[in-house]
This record gives sequence, C-alpha cells and structure tokens, in this order.
Amino acid sequence: MATGYEPLNTPKPVGPGIWIVDGPAIRFFGMPFSTRATVVQLDNGDLWVHSPTQLSDGLRDEVAALVPVAHLIAPNWIHYAYVADWQAAFPRALAWAAPGVAQRAAKKGMELRFDHDLGRRGPRPPGPGRSRR
Repeated sequence: MATGYEPLNTPKPVGPGIWIVDGPAIRFFGMPFSTRATVVQLDNGDLWVHSPTQLSDGLRDEVAALVPVAHLIAPNWIHYAYVADWQAAFPRALAWAAPGVAQRAAKKGMELRFDHDLGRRGPRPPGPGRSRR
C-alpha cells in the first residue's frame, strides 16, 4: 500500500544529525495510518530512535552504519509495536516507555522489556562515576 511518503524503510536526513524513517502504512481503526520514526544523533554521538517503525534488514543495516543506537523510545500507547525487533537488532540500546505502554503491550500478548519509564522529568545525565548504560 503506497503511503505518499516513499521511499520507505530508509533514513532520510532532515537536518544535521536528524533523520526520519517513513515505514509502511498500518490499519488503525480500519483506516490506513502512516508510520514514521525519528532518529536523532545525540551530542555524545549515540542515536535516539523515537517511535521505531517496522525494521527491515536494509533499514537495520543503514541505521547500524550511522552510529550506535543507544535509546529506543515508545512515546505512547500506540507506538510500541516494533520495539522488540529493534531491541533484538540493537541489544545494547535502552528502551524507554511512556506510562501505560508496557501494560497495553502485555494485554496484546507482547512481552516487552523497558529499561526506563518516561515521565515529566528526564533522567540525570551521566556524570563522574555514573555509567550511561
């Protein structure tokens, strides 16, 4: 199904250290719904992937060629479906979930591992003696 955002499953640069990845359309409440991930290179060089899309072999290879994937973000109750695939491809990445995401995934029969919950305040940045991972 064409989305109007082709090419799909490839990082498209939109600014220095920022890419979007348009994924395939999914059905949501019976309607076609486009999918998109945002990939940001952090100041330390790591990648942060917001709302991971379906992970094809080609997309995995293209993202892996950028820099290490360090963070996977499931920002709300409908943007978690592909987190497990990204975790398998990038096992060192930390997974972050908005409130209720893990419970909703469990209700759908998905066992997902999230390392951190998203909340109103972000985590403390790494400092002397504190590891990032």
